Amino acid sequence: MSTRANIKLINGDSIIWVYRHSDGYPAETGHDLAEKLKKSCYDFNELTAGILKDDAYRITTEQHGDIEYLYTIEFEDYGSIQSGDITFSCKKAADYDSHEFVYLNDYYKNQTDEDSGAIRESFESIKSPEEAQKKLAYYYRAKLKHIIRASKIQLLRNDFYYISA
Repeated sequence: MSTRANIKLINGDSIIWVYRHSDGYPAETGHDLAEKLKKSCYDFNELTAGILKDDAYRITTEQHGDIEYLYTIEFEDYGSIQSGDITFSCKKAADYDSHEFVYLNDYYKNQTDEDSGAIRESFESIKSPEEAQKKLAYYYRAKLKHIIRASKIQLLRNDFYYISA
């Protein structure tokens, strides 16, 4: 079964809805959006173009009814971090087939917070590229942990294939 997600891009009065059918979880889509935001130099038009060029995403007219994750990226003022703040949030469906979403409460700011069990709010107001790097670093750690977990499973199953030169 696919992990579906919507991305809501907001720039002033303009709202663009984007749908991703699979891999909507933060270790994949969250990481990908954080990476695209960085590559776009925190510009709304460049971010939107980068997302729509990617085959994993498709533009849609509204929020889908059966998504598991909802990402919102809002640009204040003129669509660039130079002219205003960017808000990045990730919400998870309250339950299966739910139209209610809650901010993720099992996401951690850093490894120390995770080890201590401190809970973070998954809503980030970003004022500069440096701040974005710190606040969105969770998605990079989530991606790395996902790769490590998958590798451990492959090792346990002995799923690796050896290629001889």
